[in-house]
Amino acid sequence: MCRRHHRLKQTPHWNVRLLPDATTEWTTPYGKTITTSPVNLLNTIPPTPNLADDTRPDDLSPMERHLTELLTAA
Repeated sequence: MCRRHHRLKQTPHWNVRLLPDATTEWTTPYGKTITTSPVNLLNTIPPTPNLADDTRPDDLSPMERHLTELLTAA
């Protein structure tokens, strides 16, 4: 959850349930139920650069370098 929603779920009289299909059911202090669906972030992540190409490790941002190390460690 983002910071805003994490804090909201900690607010008194709010109820949050995570359902088996990964949707979240929020119940307000007034009894209204709101259902939210998870966001698919896999389609928003750019492909990992292929270090065998012309891209040198020095050309990567620290985050790209870290992700590349994680993905190539296996």
